[in-house]
Amino acid sequence: MTVAAIVQELLEHQVVGLSALPGQAIGRTPQAVQLSPTIGTALAIDLQAHSIQGQAFSLHGDRTSSFGQLIAPQDVVSAAERIIREVYTTAPFGPLSSVVVSVPAPVDPLGRIGEPNALSSFDPTPLHAAARELELDVVYENDANLVALALSCCYPDSTTLAAVIERPTGIGMGLILNGQLYRGPQGRAGELGNAPWPGQQGVTCIEQLPVAERLDATAYSLAGLAIGLDLEHLLLVFEEAEQLASRLRRLLDPGVKLTLPPSSSGLPLQGAGLLARRRASARLLDSLADLRNLEPHVA
Repeated sequence: MTVAAIVQELLEHQVVGLSALPGQAIGRTPQAVQLSPTIGTALAIDLQAHSIQGQAFSLHGDRTSSFGQLIAPQDVVSAAERIIREVYTTAPFGPLSSVVVSVPAPVDPLGRIGEPNALSSFDPTPLHAAARELELDVVYENDANLVALALSCCYPDSTTLAAVIERPTGIGMGLILNGQLYRGPQGRAGELGNAPWPGQQGVTCIEQLPVAERLDATAYSLAGLAIGLDLEHLLLVFEEAEQLASRLRRLLDPGVKLTLPPSSSGLPLQGAGLLARRRASARLLDSLADLRNLEPHVA
């Protein structure tokens, strides 16, 4: 098949469009082949106990559409389902194909949500039903892991790093080891906040300690992990990041880089969007394997 025939097939399925090249004479056939601006939509959702944030991403270019609202804990699932159905219906950048949902809970390599889950009333059954009905790829990922994915793109030279986050739902850590996200066999690799610590009131989990004790416990735990895992980069996405960093600098090997990212509030959503776009792009490429059986990609 010639290049012209392939392009024609892509045009017929509305996967690409043609545009005039700069300086092109009037009347000549357009020569620039570009992805259709409505090639497809990916959706990221970040769930917390009292809020939900969402962002729709275009598979072509950097266009996005953002939304969010405060919610009651018992409305988390219904709000997420509503957003998925709304984006599916409006298809802002073309058909919706992949959704990544950030959750404050362990997620194992098979995508199953485990415990401890900070969303106490979370039942994904309605989301599973919507995914089957709409034929969508819907997956879940731990919020700290998504922060690590987002930051690993900002610091590509750091192939072994830990991103530590503190959110209203607790303390978590995302690990990138040798360039790969590590979650552990049960998805609990980053549950730093639930590690036991001998506080002044007895043994309790780190995230339930008073602030000063919590910072000390977190610093010593991270310093131990940095040695045990031979980390080269620690990133702190913490409300008390400066106080934690001052403790860590006394404990870390000088070879471990310590960073406080300047903009951290939207990192779970950013990581979810990155993963959703990757998955949606992979689905699109799979669907292009046999163009003659491909449905048009423009809504």
